[in-house]
Amino acid sequence: MVQAEWVSLPVYLHPVILSTLVALVAIVIVSRLTHVSQAESEYRAFLHRSPVENERSWAAVSRRVAGATMLAGVAVGAFLWWQYAGSLAALAGRFGVADSAVTGAYLLATGCGVMLVIAGAVGFRLVSARSTKAGSARMAKP
Repeated sequence: MVQAEWVSLPVYLHPVILSTLVALVAIVIVSRLTHVSQAESEYRAFLHRSPVENERSWAAVSRRVAGATMLAGVAVGAFLWWQYAGSLAALAGRFGVADSAVTGAYLLATGCGVMLVIAGAVGFRLVSARSTKAGSARMAKP
């Protein structure tokens, strides 16, 4: 309706924001109204069971993936800062658009990079915690 220009909404009522909120409400309502069956609970436990026999090799590979994710975050953030936000700022300057109009581009570039760095750091921490826990459990066995 907005694209057809039948309705004009304020920026805080953007269709993406509205649809995200409606989806979130639907997820919460359905989650509250349904119950997990025993078969579903067992299947979830099966999915979370570690099929890895060699915990050390799993941890080493997972740490490398986490490190690569963090490096990718730095690279993606830098690339978007330079290529996307920098180009947009240059065009804005050429056409007399206020600098504040491109602030979102710089925030997007930074946010994308930071999200990947955080995801990698969380993964690295989880792997380290799991490895420590698994090592302690192995040492405790007689």
